[in-house]
Amino acid sequence: MATYYVGWDVGAWNCSGGKNPQSHDAIAVFDKDFNFVSCGLGNIKASLLDSTNFADFLSKFVVSDKEKNELPITFDEQNDRFIIAIDAVLGWPTSFLRLLTEPNISRKELKALFPNGASIENKFLFRQTEREVKKTKMPLSAVKDQIGSQSTKAIFLLKYLGFSKEKCSAWKDKSAWKDKEVNGNIAIETYPGAGLMACKEKILNKLNCKQENLSKYRLSYSTKGLKKDLLFDVVVSPDGKTATTIDVDLQDAIVCSWIAKTYKEEMDNSPEKGIIEPYAFEGRIWLPPKK
Repeated sequence: MATYYVGWDVGAWNCSGGKNPQSHDAIAVFDKDFNFVSCGLGNIKASLLDSTNFADFLSKFVVSDKEKNELPITFDEQNDRFIIAIDAVLGWPTSFLRLLTEPNISRKELKALFPNGASIENKFLFRQTEREVKKTKMPLSAVKDQIGSQSTKAIFLLKYLGFSKEKCSAWKDKSAWKDKEVNGNIAIETYPGAGLMACKEKILNKLNCKQENLSKYRLSYSTKGLKKDLLFDVVVSPDGKTATTIDVDLQDAIVCSWIAKTYKEEMDNSPEKGIIEPYAFEGRIWLPPKK
């Protein structure tokens, strides 16, 4: 049985076109020793609806980076296991959903939920897990920060491919496994921007994929809009207006892959047990432990 660590930086429903053609779904795949296996850039929509399980979907979307002609790589749903870390919101604030779905919510309850103080304390906008992550880096809100497209897209894929949310913080898919005692495929929510500083050096030291192997994914960006925290080097043009680096979405996907690896190692040592509130409903942003 082969285990793969998969990182997915989720693009909007209609990414890879429109206002920002450089924005897309980026998926990176590494083996159990964190050797680079393959990656894919584009929009998952073309690969998703014809797929029956995650291995099938992944085979359609990514290409083997070991082949110069980019022959498709095939994964096996019966024998390959995937630990997937997704950069997208996989749960929404309980108070926000109550506001939408409970027709008889009382004035007393509404008054108790009325937001006071900083935006991060607004329970209509942020989940408990986001308030915890703020200690590392300010997270985005699915409600107010225009990432609802990525959130619904990621949740749709998980449900379409047979994943269901566990009572802890992960999504699991056991449908393809004959041995139901095996954990099967696992998907978690993460935030590479917050996790990068804890694992950047570890990734670069472990990464069995030289940057030149990713050179075809080097793009030019405006320095004005290029974020500062990146995994790979940035080469700025002489005039300072543009810079080149490995596709930034792919960099986030690689960080997510590493986070998937650390998640499995942590769960092997101390698995989550029972119902963990409020993660059971709202979900949890999983980050590597600070060591």
